[in-house]
Amino acid sequence: MQVTQAPESARNPFRTRDTVGMALDTAQLSSLSTALEDLSKRITDIADQYQGSPREDVAADLYEVERHLVAATRRLQALLDRAAR
Repeated sequence: MQVTQAPESARNPFRTRDTVGMALDTAQLSSLSTALEDLSKRITDIADQYQGSPREDVAADLYEVERHLVAATRRLQALLDRAAR
């Protein structure tokens, strides 16, 4: 099986030099990071309620969503950390 990848220009239409002068809205990004953390906790709380029930499939899916939210939160936090330097 051959894996193909879109050229860099197709994946990111903005070259580095096109975005260098743009300032990050760190307050808004920080707020989104906090919201992601809250959503993650809420999803986990709901998943915990389904754990051990006949609908464990729902718990498994919700835990998967939670993992993605945690990954998104970490990535956003890393961006904020880099912006602070």
